[in-house]
Amino acid sequence: MASRVTYTEEVDKCIKCGTCTNNCPVVLYAGSDIFPGPKYSSESLRVSHELNNVRDIIYFCTGCEKCDEVCPANVKTPLIMKIIRSHVFDETKLVEGHQKMVKNIITYDRAVEPYDEAKKKEMIGESVPVKSKEANILYFPGCISEERLFFIKEATKQILNNTETDYVIPENWGCCGSPVSKIGGKEIQENLAKDNKRLFENFEIIVTSCAGCVSNLKELFPDLRIYHTLEYLDEEIGIENLRFKKTNGEKVTVTMHYPCHLYRSLGRHVIDYAEEILERMPNVKYVKMRDADVCCGAGGGVFAGAPQIAEILALEKIQNVKKTGAALLVTPCPFCFLNLKLRSKETDIVVYEFIHFLADFIEPL
Repeated sequence: MASRVTYTEEVDKCIKCGTCTNNCPVVLYAGSDIFPGPKYSSESLRVSHELNNVRDIIYFCTGCEKCDEVCPANVKTPLIMKIIRSHVFDETKLVEGHQKMVKNIITYDRAVEPYDEAKKKEMIGESVPVKSKEANILYFPGCISEERLFFIKEATKQILNNTETDYVIPENWGCCGSPVSKIGGKEIQENLAKDNKRLFENFEIIVTSCAGCVSNLKELFPDLRIYHTLEYLDEEIGIENLRFKKTNGEKVTVTMHYPCHLYRSLGRHVIDYAEEILERMPNVKYVKMRDADVCCGAGGGVFAGAPQIAEILALEKIQNVKKTGAALLVTPCPFCFLNLKLRSKETDIVVYEFIHFLADFIEPL
C-alpha cells in the first residue's frame, strides 16, 4: 500500500511537459518505437491491466536518472520505475539474463556464477596481499570485481596498501543487492541487506570501487560511512597527498565517461575527484568529452536483459570518445567498463576501469 501511495503522489505531480522523454538517452538513441519514454512507462501502474503491456519495455530503462535531473516538477521518475518493476517482478517471466542473475544470487550470494578456485587463482596470478588481519575499514569488492574483473579488486587493494590504509575483506560478505533491486526483486534485496548490515556494523568505514554497490549501499544504510574508492582517496587520504610515479614518456590523452551511479546517484563531487586526480597525474593529458554524463547503457539491468539497448548507447558514447582524439577512455564503474570495452573492439580506443588505471601510477606514501 505504501508504494502505491508514493507512486500516486509522484505521478500526480507530472505536468505533461515531455522533458523527461526528450532527454531520455534510450529514446534519443534507440528510438521511441523501442522505448516510449519515462512518462508513458511511469503511468502504467494506474491501470493494473496495463502492467502486462509494459512488462518488456519497462526493462529498457537504464535507470540513469536523467529524467529526475531535468524534471521541472521534481517528479521522482526513477522511484516510480522501481515501484513498477517491483509490481511486475516474477522470476518465471524474466528474460534469460535476469533469470541467471537472480539464480546466481540465490545460489551463490553473487550476481554472477563464481569460477572454481583453481581457475580463479590462475587468472589472478600473484594476488596483492591484504596486510591487516584486524581493522576498522572494510573493503567491499562487489560481485563483478570478485568473480570476473579481478584486476579491479587487485588494483583497489594496491591503492589501499599504498595509502597506508588498514583494511580487511571479510569472507562472509554477499551481493549488495543492487542488480536484483534494479529489476524489481525487492524482497531478495532486503534479505541480502539484512546479512550485510550485520557485517557492516562491525566496521567504521566501508570502501568499494563499484559504482552500483556504493550507490545502493548508501541508500540502504544512510547512517554508515560508505565510500567509493575515489571518495575515500579525497575525503580520508587527501588527493593532494597522493604520490604519482613520474615517467619520461609522452603524455597520454585520456577522456572519461561519467557513470550514472556516481554522477547522479552519489553526486557530481565524485567525478570532480576523478578529474582532479587525472589532472594531477604527470603522464596524463585529460580532455573532457561531449555528453560525458549521458548513460552508456550498462545500468538498470539493461546490460544483462536488453543488450541491444546497451550496445546502441555504448556505440554513441564511443563516437563521442573518437571526437576528443583521446587514445584512452577511463570510467570508474565495472559495468560501464564492460559495456564500453565490448563495444570498442572495432576501434583503436583503449578502455580502462578508472581504479585499475590509477593503481599503476600511485606510489606508496
